[in-house]
Amino acid sequence: MGSEELEALVERMAAAWNGGDLESFVSYLTEDVVWDDPAMSALRAFPDFRHAVRQTICMAPDGSRCVVPWTIAATNLARLTPPGFAPTGRSVEYHGVDLLERYGASA
Repeated sequence: MGSEELEALVERMAAAWNGGDLESFVSYLTEDVVWDDPAMSALRAFPDFRHAVRQTICMAPDGSRCVVPWTIAATNLARLTPPGFAPTGRSVEYHGVDLLERYGASA
């Protein structure tokens, strides 16, 4: 998969996530994916959660893995449970990276 194809794939995944289409999002993952994201419980408290892919996506020369930089922005509009904090109406933004590996690629 070339760099342009990879970027298009990542953009489709982000669009599915932002659109709340989890079925479509999950269709991009293999069955052996382990998803452990403690922030998932916060989605109800931040209903305008948006995931944006930042450029540039960095791909390994052999195409086996890539690093995707992202930004998440959201506003606290509902109760955060747990621990039960009332909504503040304040916005948050944070940055991170995901490591995506092609199924069967060696580490």
